Amino acid sequence: MQQIRAHIPFLILLSAAYLAVLLLSLPAAVFYRIDAPSLTERYLRSQDITHDVSGRTFLSDSEIHIAAGLLYAGGADPAVFNFQHTPLAKYLYGISSRISGSPYPVQFTFGLTFIALTYFLGVTIFHSRTTGTVAGLLVLTDPVFSHLLGEILLDLPQATFLLAFVLLVLHGTRFGLVHGILLGCAAASKFWTPVAVTAVLAVAYDAYRTSRFDWRNYIVTAAAAGAVLYASYFRTILESGGITPILLQAKIFKYWLHHSISALPGANVFLFLTGFSAQWWGEKAIGFSPHWSLLWPISLAGVLTAVILRLLRSGVRLLKEPPAAALIFPVLYLLSLSVQAPFVRYFLLLLPFLYAGMTALIIGIPDPLLSSGKEKQVRR
Repeated sequence: MQQIRAHIPFLILLSAAYLAVLLLSLPAAVFYRIDAPSLTERYLRSQDITHDVSGRTFLSDSEIHIAAGLLYAGGADPAVFNFQHTPLAKYLYGISSRISGSPYPVQFTFGLTFIALTYFLGVTIFHSRTTGTVAGLLVLTDPVFSHLLGEILLDLPQATFLLAFVLLVLHGTRFGLVHGILLGCAAASKFWTPVAVTAVLAVAYDAYRTSRFDWRNYIVTAAAAGAVLYASYFRTILESGGITPILLQAKIFKYWLHHSISALPGANVFLFLTGFSAQWWGEKAIGFSPHWSLLWPISLAGVLTAVILRLLRSGVRLLKEPPAAALIFPVLYLLSLSVQAPFVRYFLLLLPFLYAGMTALIIGIPDPLLSSGKEKQVRR
């Protein structure tokens, strides 16, 4: 109980800062109210509808996700409308819109959860409440996080589930049902390639850390994830049969190959480091993202340098330590994004690890990369 109480002041601080950001920076999202009939009618004439319609309209991604969620919540088949991404987050947006008149309560809940998980990353992996708090504040004030809070995009829900999953893995818990449910929710929230990458990296780390391939628990995790993803298509199962959701994933993967692969390998790495990218549509002009932050390359350079220096000193055994693994993860994840079209919102999952690692190194925790959770007590 005393340990729980020790976290309360830090969590209250982060929650108050979160509320201030919402009210001061995103009042339009806080007070948004949906015109459901109008949005649904415009969606049915939008670019997301593949057959010919009269009076074609063009909607933003946020509007498409809200409208699709409204249709799902009303009983529509997610295999028919906005099939490109899996339906769980859109279901939540639709249910929230029907109950409260806005999808943003769902987005704000995911945002607060993401900040709380960032705090506990600092506490459980870097053993410092200060690290967790500073990292949480850095994520909260990061331009891409604010951007995703103010839009109804699927990256925030998926990143929240994945952050919780990675935190469990780094904490040393055995793979099992909970891991699978988190992976399944992530895969059911947005197209699942980031989930597959994260799962592969997590299994590789767990197998290396424990010096054994725990295939039984990995199978349980994969089965639970698949079951959650499959269940998110319950309406499709009722409408078209049990095999349809499985076949649909092949269709989604084909769509991803045609619409999300970058013609320039490494475009996302270049975007992360510089803020510049070439548009993959239209005239493919070079543009600078207003949601980029100079802290991204600075934090990446700092933690990567620290890991390399300690690897040279301690050897690869260092990678068994959770703090080192937590800093290697965003590097490998960023490299996995090299084949995709460049968008800054893909980087959200990297930020808690980079900011927590950079903070731990700056505030002078002795050898944070060499200290296991069993050897260190949580510090202020």
